[in-house]
Amino acid sequence: MTTNGTSLYYNPAGFAASQGTRVYLDITTAWRSASYEHTEAPSDYSQTGSRDVELAREANTHRGKLFNIIPSPAAFVSTKLGDLGLALGFSTPFGGAARWGKNEDLEGNPSYQGLSDGGQRWYTIDGELRTSYLSFGVGYHLKDVGLSFGLAANALLSSVKTLRARNADGSDNIVREGRTYLEASSLDFSLGLGVRYATQGDAWVVGASWQSAPNFDGEVRMSGTLTNIYGPADALAGGSTGDTDFTGNLPNVFRLGVEHRASERIALRLFGDYQTWSAVKNHCVLPTDQTCDIQPNGTDKNGVTTVNQPRNWRDTFGVRLGASYFLQDGPEIFWGLGYASNAIDDEYLEPALMDFHALTPVVGARFQVAEPLALAVSYTQVIYFSRDTSGKSILDDQAAPSAGPDAGGKYSQSIGVLNVGAELAF
Repeated sequence: MTTNGTSLYYNPAGFAASQGTRVYLDITTAWRSASYEHTEAPSDYSQTGSRDVELAREANTHRGKLFNIIPSPAAFVSTKLGDLGLALGFSTPFGGAARWGKNEDLEGNPSYQGLSDGGQRWYTIDGELRTSYLSFGVGYHLKDVGLSFGLAANALLSSVKTLRARNADGSDNIVREGRTYLEASSLDFSLGLGVRYATQGDAWVVGASWQSAPNFDGEVRMSGTLTNIYGPADALAGGSTGDTDFTGNLPNVFRLGVEHRASERIALRLFGDYQTWSAVKNHCVLPTDQTCDIQPNGTDKNGVTTVNQPRNWRDTFGVRLGASYFLQDGPEIFWGLGYASNAIDDEYLEPALMDFHALTPVVGARFQVAEPLALAVSYTQVIYFSRDTSGKSILDDQAAPSAGPDAGGKYSQSIGVLNVGAELAF
């Protein structure tokens, strides 16, 4: 429902209902704590020699942990030409990064150096996956009826960097344990559409928007390089590096919200979103310009995919209640509570990309520092419901190129988000 610069992404009709020229600078800083402890499965160590089983058990059931701090800046500028609104902005609505800690008890092992990378290493050691938006928007405000419309055109800058342990056969055999490193990027496009209606004096405001999936079909195809080192012998030869593509999907996002100014001092809000994460079936690494066609058992019908990570996610939704209290000649104090559903079933959950049902309480304040300058600060604590998928993972049942170790175990995560924004209005 907002009219500030962030509306360029959340609802492109918002900036069309603003006034004058506005510059909005924003930085979000998130801390993330997570852990994964694998529970032994019948398929574990099936190809590991008996003398190495105890060492493999210690390495693979080690409780991997991380604590990372990740900043994400955004900037928007909007202006009005009569009833016409124009906006330009940069933001990163999708993605993140993770660097997992070491298993200090196994560091320096003369036989198997890689074991110290933790029990989660078969799916992630160090990774980054993000999609940033460079957006241009145009909107129109029918002020006599309180209705505005907006359209945003987005250039999507996507990148992936990921390091993980992997064997050529997809097993967790520490004797042949190797490493694979993927680095790729792409440039894609999408559209955003929005509508906003406000009654006299903004007593009631209703907003609705749609952010399209990339390229409308949702597929993001990144190009880059893949480096494979399959075991000690391959490491001596320097491994192999070649050109590769990485394919995945991002969702359509639908949003709807309503705000009511209950009194001069109080505003109430209710809003939600629906995201089509069911579009994400697989993450394929394959030769340039080839097509990934993964079958239910994990095989590739075309026989070209190098590595595939089965996803089979499902759609998600979120809902949030919020309120503001406007102090007399003072700041606006706001707070809220939200719920976000989980996209990943137990069968497919693995440490590289986790998801949970979550509650999101937030508290913040907005200050009018001077006539042209306003500052806002807020803190959100994301409370995730921990998961235990022991005995439920089916990733070890997949055929090549989708085969991977069992990922059943205990998952936990906590995220805190500090957001600081500054707006100049002319």
